[in-house]
Amino acid sequence: MHYLVFAGTSGPMRPVFHTTDWSEAAAIQGQVHYDRTLNTTAWMCEFESEDLDYFHIDPAQQGWVDPTFNTKETA
Repeated sequence: MHYLVFAGTSGPMRPVFHTTDWSEAAAIQGQVHYDRTLNTTAWMCEFESEDLDYFHIDPAQQGWVDPTFNTKETA
């Protein structure tokens, strides 16, 4: 299984982190969601590898997948 962490402040949320490790995804989701300096909310969702094409994410690419997301507080 693949896990994506989505984040956003308003409007559509976007995927910002990808992993195959549920506990890592849960930890990142918690960091992003509860970090008040980011002023955002976060959700974690489970996907099959073929579903990642919809988000233009290579199943082999893991870690931060959105370079525009401010990760300095959570990296």
